[in-house]
Amino acid sequence: AASSEPDRSARRELVQWTAIRPSSGATFDELVRPERTRIPARHLAFMQLSENDFRAATTHDAFLARWNDFVRPNDVVLAWNQSSVDMMNQCTDASARPLLLKSVCRSARPSSRGGIEDVLALEGLTARKLAVRGRAATRLGNATELVRHFAGRKAGAPDHGWQEAASQPARAAAHCVSTHD
Repeated sequence: AASSEPDRSARRELVQWTAIRPSSGATFDELVRPERTRIPARHLAFMQLSENDFRAATTHDAFLARWNDFVRPNDVVLAWNQSSVDMMNQCTDASARPLLLKSVCRSARPSSRGGIEDVLALEGLTARKLAVRGRAATRLGNATELVRHFAGRKAGAPDHGWQEAASQPARAAAHCVSTHD
């Protein structure tokens, strides 16, 4: 999740939610029309999206209906960091159990530090883009590549949660904008 305001106490509002079901490759990509604020230009640039992308954005209720159709009752939603989990808890019914990829990476490879791109480089992996909009295409692709890599390690290697991560049907990344209540 990304914040457009330096004030972290401001209420964040979901504007994009993306996910992939690694077992089938099915993707979820929804732009959500903000209800309380206009998305600042610097945040749009960070998300690699434009105001035009949001002309056909859906309402939060429509997003939630589509998300509930995509996510299954026993899904585990994989997210790189806690802020995405927090956004999921704020914006959905949060029936899916979260698993933090950053924590799994740190358990599997304690020397891994930095962002998801740093872990990819440490593992010698190439980032790939998925068929979702904006910066999320790379972020979601990176997470999927990490899950496939660590889950595909040879038998007998310490697992650290990667098999669970790879077998899970959904992984989500959230992009949000901060607004004041």
